[in-house]
Order: sequence, then structure tokens, then C-alpha cells
Amino acid sequence: MATLAGQRILIVDGDDFVAADLAHCLEQAGAQVLGPVATLQAAAELAPDADAAVLDILLDGTLVYPLADELLGHGVPFVFYAGGDPAELPPRFRSIGRLRKPDMASQLMQLQGSELSTLSDQNWQEDPLTHIPKLRLMARLAYDDAAIADRVVERTLQLALEMPRDRDDDMTMEEWLRAILVYVINQAGPRLLN
Repeated sequence: MATLAGQRILIVDGDDFVAADLAHCLEQAGAQVLGPVATLQAAAELAPDADAAVLDILLDGTLVYPLADELLGHGVPFVFYAGGDPAELPPRFRSIGRLRKPDMASQLMQLQGSELSTLSDQNWQEDPLTHIPKLRLMARLAYDDAAIADRVVERTLQLALEMPRDRDDDMTMEEWLRAILVYVINQAGPRLLN
């Protein structure tokens, strides 16, 4: 079982009681708690120091998605917690772990050995679909024809799904997808012109 000992976990929640309960549970697991904080601004200030985060989806009427996007962009893993249906999440977040209210603290401790332990895992995977716009731009720079560029991106994503274990531990998802795209352009690109 991976341990949370020494991991800096950011807690973002507007409910003082819930945040204190989560902080207590994480501290009992050996984590160093950052916060808890109740605003996106305060969370953004602490985010660069976090190894992982637990995010309430709604902070006093404000969605936490901008912070979640920032964390994804920096490769900082996180879980959401809230009531409601996971289908309500934007597609880019549907693969993110989720704890349900009202009994989040006990769920958090149950997940420590599985989903939550991945918060401290250097191989944490982000959704490759979030990189499609950048991949399309790169492909369009290589090919004037949008249809060919889209086939290059499609082949890139297909290869990424076929060989996820080939990603080096020190490569970000973006670097890995970019390397596959370059490979596709160099190896398969001429065939895609037909």
C-alpha cells in the first residue's frame, strides 16, 4: 500500500467542518495538509507546493474547475468530492477520482490503498484527450490539409491507447503524445497523404 506520509495534500473546501474532518483524516495518514482553503485564489497560492489535492467541486457558488485545470496542467493529481452525478462533470474530468458527500472522510481512508494512494504516484495518468487541441495544432503546422492533420492526430491517439505502458516515467503526458505525433508524421505521414 502506498503511503501518504510526508505528502503535501491541498484541501479546498468552503465548509469548515468538512475541511477539518478531511484534514484530520489526512494528518492521521501521515500527510502534511495545505490549507484547508475556501477560495480559488487561496488555493491557487498553495497549489504550487502541493503533491496532490482534494477539491470540493463547488466553493460558495463558484466551480473549482479552473483550479482543477491548473493542477492537471502541472501534473498534480487530485480527487473531487461532492454530491451529484459524475456525468455532471465536464468530459475532461470524468476519469478523475471522486468522493461522495456526506461521508467523505471514511471514503478517503478506504481509498488510501487504491485510488488515493495514486495521488503520490509519479506515474499518475491524466486524460490524453485534453491534449487534442495542441496535437491538432502541431499536425496542422506539418500539413496544410486539415483532413490529413486530423488523421495524424487520430493515429497518434490510437498508438497512445495501444502502448500506454511504453511511456517513460519522467515524461509528461504532453511530451509523450508529442513524441508519438512526431513518430507518426515521420513514419506514417506519407501514407496518410493517400
